[in-house]
Amino acid sequence: MAAAAGTLAALLRFFPPGQYPIYPICLWRAVTGWRCPGCGTTRALAALLAGQWSEALHYNALAAALAPAAALLAAVHFYHAMRYNRWAKFGNSGPLR
Repeated sequence: MAAAAGTLAALLRFFPPGQYPIYPICLWRAVTGWRCPGCGTTRALAALLAGQWSEALHYNALAAALAPAAALLAAVHFYHAMRYNRWAKFGNSGPLR
């Protein structure tokens, strides 16, 4: 899982969405013309990885606010898994011990 996240982060960092047309389009926006709550998330994450916080907030403020919290949560979970040799299964709602 960490390898996949690292690969996706490297893809976003070295191939920005504004310069390379390899990223999928939002189907909701393509059909209706309206922006969905997720529109701009890919660009916001790419901007965060490049250290451009204001640009990330412009693209999608929710993604820019939640991405650092998600990264911290993943780091804490990884630490507990490594420290106590406990790899939680997907869907495990119990607390980390």
